[in-house]
Amino acid sequence: MKTNKSTIIFSISLLFCLSVFLPFVYSQSTSLKDLMVDPELFDQKEVRVSGEAIGEILQSDGGFWVNLLSSGYNLGIFSQNKSDFEDISHWGSYAETGDQIEVQGRFYKNCFQHQTTDIHMESLNVAKPGHKNSRVVSSRKVKTARLALIICFLVALMYFLKEKIWNKSSKN
Repeated sequence: MKTNKSTIIFSISLLFCLSVFLPFVYSQSTSLKDLMVDPELFDQKEVRVSGEAIGEILQSDGGFWVNLLSSGYNLGIFSQNKSDFEDISHWGSYAETGDQIEVQGRFYKNCFQHQTTDIHMESLNVAKPGHKNSRVVSSRKVKTARLALIICFLVALMYFLKEKIWNKSSKN
């Protein structure tokens, strides 16, 4: 069986292209916990992580930041364009549960540009929209807060009266 020269050249070219471009197409799906526990393993590699978008978009000199929270770990996600984050409609806070987002980008254990651990985002997808939280304060907590307010007021009033009486008697 003969193989011609063009088939060999084509095969070598195809292998070369795959070895050069495949790392850009494929990104390793991982958790924030894995990134933070063993950052050397993922340093300067393409990763895909998911978590809750928390806080708000933060602006810095070179671009914009979003904080991602998952399993008690959080990480800054960097992009040069604010519009990359426009699909996020709910930001995690006490009042809201943030959108669950999937981010793909390059992870840096010690980012040369920002001097911190971060991900330079290449794409973002909102996997699950967030929502407003309905927080009901129990009547027991309301009663306790009212009682504490009354006690603080009475202590402040007693202090004020003591100072007023003490100052009068010490001047005489």
